[in-house]
Amino acid sequence: MQKIIEDKNAKNGVSKSENMLKEAQNKREELIRDAEKKRDEILDSARKESSETLNSAKSESNELLKKAEKLEERLLEKEEKLEKKLEEIEKKQNFILEKEQEVEESKKKLAEKVSELDTKLAEISKLSEEEAKELFLKQVSSRYSDEGIALIENARKKVEERKVEMAREILIKSIQQYA
Repeated sequence: MQKIIEDKNAKNGVSKSENMLKEAQNKREELIRDAEKKRDEILDSARKESSETLNSAKSESNELLKKAEKLEERLLEKEEKLEKKLEEIEKKQNFILEKEQEVEESKKKLAEKVSELDTKLAEISKLSEEEAKELFLKQVSSRYSDEGIALIENARKKVEERKVEMAREILIKSIQQYA
């Protein structure tokens, strides 16, 4: 009997060890499931965090690109304005240079005229009063003869127009008196 009891005990021991083994396997499987679940949660959390970080980085990158583009546009505008101002300055400088050349030419012409006048004054001082008057009148008449003729023509036209106007007025008054 003792053998039967021992066999039963042995069977119970085997059965206990089997139960313990099963419990250990169940525990192990449960731990594995919990670990896998935690792993999946951690992976999901990491994915979400990396996605958010990536989106944030993309957003910041886009903002920086927009700022860089705006700065580039402003720089281009300033560069264009500077080029225009430089062109204007060059034009003004060329204009000033041209005017300086004209002034220099005028100075030369003026110096020539002064020299001519000095020469003529020297000649005139050698002339008698009557000869100086004749020379003066010749110069005045040669310089201003065209202007004098134009003035006379204008005066003649005005007189002619006034004459026609007066004739009309007289004719209108006489018609009104007899009407």
